[in-house]
Amino acid sequence: MKKFLAVFLVLVLAFSLAACGKDSDDAGSQGGSSPGASAPASVAPTVGTVDDDVDYFDRDPYKFVYAHYDNRSLEQEAWESFLLVADRFNYEVTRMSGNSDDETYLNNLQALIDRGGVDGLLVQAPTTIAKAVYDVLEDGDVPYIIMFSPFYDDQNRAIMPSSALNQYDTGYETISFLIDIREDYWGAVDSSEIGLIVIDFSVIPVLHERAVGIQDAFEASFPNNKDNIFYYDAYSSPTGMQMESGYDATSQIVNANPNIKYWMICGTIEELSQGAARAAESLGRDESSMLITAIGTTVFKEEWESGYTGSWVSTIAIYTPGHTTPGVLALIAFIEGRATPFNIWPQFLRPGDLAAIWEADFKPVTFAGLYDYLEEMRLIYGW
Repeated sequence: MKKFLAVFLVLVLAFSLAACGKDSDDAGSQGGSSPGASAPASVAPTVGTVDDDVDYFDRDPYKFVYAHYDNRSLEQEAWESFLLVADRFNYEVTRMSGNSDDETYLNNLQALIDRGGVDGLLVQAPTTIAKAVYDVLEDGDVPYIIMFSPFYDDQNRAIMPSSALNQYDTGYETISFLIDIREDYWGAVDSSEIGLIVIDFSVIPVLHERAVGIQDAFEASFPNNKDNIFYYDAYSSPTGMQMESGYDATSQIVNANPNIKYWMICGTIEELSQGAARAAESLGRDESSMLITAIGTTVFKEEWESGYTGSWVSTIAIYTPGHTTPGVLALIAFIEGRATPFNIWPQFLRPGDLAAIWEADFKPVTFAGLYDYLEEMRLIYGW
């Protein structure tokens, strides 16, 4: 039932979200997205950022809820990040989960709004149910910000602001980095013997954008190796975005292609790359013939901190407070009438979009470089 609903909503999204995003003035007057009549027509790029000159303590603490769909490492790290900066920006935060089920998430979100007592929502939901989530939010009267997975209409225009990554670039850069460091592990090998495994979850557009970037980067460096590219869609796997899907993809493809001696592998989320790492161990492979990368920090860091050594040599490092805090500050600006969803972060507004997507910083690293990057970001953000 869940998969049917997901597919159905992907189809209706193209027809329904366009009506939500045709005119930014109309959309801004709806439901929870409206910050009030006092909001300015335009705002400075610093509004909704750590550089904004705002006294966050001339009011009582706001009450926020982090409404997330899944319960993975990403959600836990985001939750801890929201807690980390709560005192600095004077808000209290609780959490609500959909337990990875469409109906549960939508029902819980509706009940949360109906119950009241909430000043703002930090909404993290898959784009497969974007239309349904959008309708619930707009029918309510609670200001909100979209986290991590932007909502688009049928013309691929962002219709509400969100704090996210440049998904294509993360995929492109993580494989480019792996290509750049390959000789550290393999030496100078025959490039015709190098293959790529991309482990996608295509029904979620932001993850598929990563997969496209991964493949494009490999093709740019190895234009004659197109027959050595293998794509696995974990959406068709019974274990979905779990580690087992990455394991199955890697085991099946490597065993079926013994002519390829050297492998590069990337999952569009960390758990899929983690599964590939477990498969490498089962296959008797290490970094001398298989290099795995990922997009994300939490699982990669946990693996290496626990003593892991093996094929999973790099990842896209993301400083989570730098990813989550702009969403918090934009939400506060909406509540206080200092910005609207359609003029926040003008420096990130792309041509044609109706709302801006804050692009969080990231960097491809090995474990040796991870903590230097995280410390660099901590100094920039001040915590």
